[in-house]
Amino acid sequence: MNESTGRALAKQIMWMSICFLAGALIVYGGLWMSRNVFTPDPTTNSFKTRLGVDNGTNPVAYHLPWRDGNTLVYRTQDLEDVRAAIDGQITTAQNQVMILSGTGNTGLPMVVTYRGLSSIKSKVSEVVRAGEIIGTFGANSTPRAMEQEVLKVEVTIGNKPLPPPEGLRQWPYR
Repeated sequence: MNESTGRALAKQIMWMSICFLAGALIVYGGLWMSRNVFTPDPTTNSFKTRLGVDNGTNPVAYHLPWRDGNTLVYRTQDLEDVRAAIDGQITTAQNQVMILSGTGNTGLPMVVTYRGLSSIKSKVSEVVRAGEIIGTFGANSTPRAMEQEVLKVEVTIGNKPLPPPEGLRQWPYR
């Protein structure tokens, strides 16, 4: 093998390595983005249907809640954003509790109560859209930060509690 053939072969190997590495980075980047950026929350449509609203969402994105009586229960060790489940107006926001009032497609009043918030980002009388971040729950700077934090969400439609779907896991801690 002469010197020019050796250089050509080395260049070919170098370009193949670069292409392989670039391809691997593109695949990895695509997988990361599909998981973290562009994937719609698969629980959103079930919440829209269950609540009977055109614009509704799961209060904690990508988290399937537990059920406990008429309450949805979410738990985490991380700090999680809490979203407005429906379009409406904040009527209470204090002491880790927020109440959101709105109207469903049937015209009946809807109330979503959030208990166990770590922080409250919306103010009383503020009008919010479904999916807007209204607070957080989860780990914070208290000594309990390593424990699992719990958020309880209750929904009433026309002053009647809307029980969680039977298909959800039963909350094991009472």
